[in-house]
Amino acid sequence: MKGSTKTLLGFLAGIAVSAGVYAFLKSKKGKELSQKMKDKATDLKQDFADLSDKARHAMKKVQDGLPQSE
Repeated sequence: MKGSTKTLLGFLAGIAVSAGVYAFLKSKKGKELSQKMKDKATDLKQDFADLSDKARHAMKKVQDGLPQSE
């Protein structure tokens, strides 16, 4: 098989996969999955923000406990 034929087949396969993913995401199950993923991403974002705040406060305590250099 020539290189251009392989490229064309790869391109067509990509289109077919994309069409299948698009059709799934537009279905009821796809929309439910999409919403679950958005909800999980929001939860993870909040968890990360909370963890970041805890780390910031812990670092502040460490810095406050260190002797000041002059």
